[in-house]
Amino acid sequence: MPILKRNTNPNNDSKYARHRSIWKGERNQLRETVTGLKGSSQGERVKVYLQRGGFDDKEGGVLPLGVQRVLGTFIRHWEVRHPVPERWSNAVPSGLRGDLELIWHDFNVVVHKRSGEDFTGQSLIVFAPSRVGFDIIFSKYGYGETVGRGEMMQTMQRNHKFYQWQSRLMGVEDLVNVDDFY
Repeated sequence: MPILKRNTNPNNDSKYARHRSIWKGERNQLRETVTGLKGSSQGERVKVYLQRGGFDDKEGGVLPLGVQRVLGTFIRHWEVRHPVPERWSNAVPSGLRGDLELIWHDFNVVVHKRSGEDFTGQSLIVFAPSRVGFDIIFSKYGYGETVGRGEMMQTMQRNHKFYQWQSRLMGVEDLVNVDDFY
C-alpha cells in the first residue's frame, strides 16, 4: 500500500501519520515542510487552512470535520460524520483515493482528539495534492510561533507536535528528477 507511514505503537493517536516536533532547535520544521510543499511542483494546489474554530479555505468552501463515538457489537469505535470532500478526492490521483478515504478517518479522529469541541486556539490544516501523491498536515497550535507569557509558555510552544500523513503512487518515492543530473 502506498501510505508512507504505519504506526504499530498502540499508544499513538494515529495509525498512519508521522508525529513530528514543530521545532527542532531553532528551525521550525512545520513551516519548512509547508514551504517545501508550496515550492514543489504541486505548490499552486496546496490548501492551507489556518484559523480558529471551523476550517474554511479562501474559496469559501468549508472543510467538514467531525467524528462520533459509536457502540459496535462489542466495543465502541470512531465513526466519521462527513465523507472526504469532493474537491480533495478529485485532486488526488485516482489510484490513491482509497488511501485518502482511509487517511480521512484517521485524520478526523486525530483532529477531534487533539482539538476537541471547545478548542479556541489557532489550528493549521494543510492539504497538498500532486500528480503522484498527497500530504495532509494537522497542527493544533498552528505554526507554533505564537509566544505566550513567560518562559514556561515558550517551552510549551517548543514541545508542540504536528501530524503529517503522506501517500504516494507505488515506486514514485525512489525516483530522481531528471533535472538533478545536471
